[in-house]
Amino acid sequence: MRLVCISDTHYYPVGQTIPDGDILIHAGDLTKTGTYLQIAKAGAWIGSLPHKHKIVVAGNHDKLFEKDYNLARLALGDGHNGIQYLQDQVAVIKGLVFYGAPWSVEYHGWAFGNTPGTYESRSRWEKIPMGVDVLITHGPAKGILDKAPNGFPLGDSDLSLTIERVQPRIHVHGHIHHSYGMAQVGKTLRVNAALCDEAYVHMNKPIVLDVKKSGIVRVGNG
Repeated sequence: MRLVCISDTHYYPVGQTIPDGDILIHAGDLTKTGTYLQIAKAGAWIGSLPHKHKIVVAGNHDKLFEKDYNLARLALGDGHNGIQYLQDQVAVIKGLVFYGAPWSVEYHGWAFGNTPGTYESRSRWEKIPMGVDVLITHGPAKGILDKAPNGFPLGDSDLSLTIERVQPRIHVHGHIHHSYGMAQVGKTLRVNAALCDEAYVHMNKPIVLDVKKSGIVRVGNG
């Protein structure tokens, strides 16, 4: 099964081709400020892609999903053209278990801000069940593909503990544009799929994973 992983498109990636595959994963920040119109435009673009299944989570820029969940899903086109929006929810596709969550460490009041070390934070991450194959969050776990340009780690320490507990095969996220890339940490392949760089220029390529029961047999850039 081929997974095509993207994040932080902030509308759609200018001048880039998204590789075909079985499942498209968008790990949040579809838009710049998360208005209805912006989400509708992003949803129309995602819906036009050829992938049979398209799993989407929101990010801190996608404000309408936090303000009005149902209206945002309507704008996105959830349930149409293969789009499946996950907000602290599970989906099972072709035998793989996916879990999607929009949270990232709180930053100046943007959407889905999480404060590690609090009861609310622990409760959010404790919802993630055992047996998840592919964990999709907007923000990274602390210390892995989470460095700002100044080297400061911006990831979530509570999410780190959850990944240690659940041990998904793959963790896909975005949010920290500067730390785009992949890292194998224990049993989990970490994927920062942010397409934008720090200047919001679409410099990075989609990350393509071929997944079989025996493991991840191909890793590449689209």
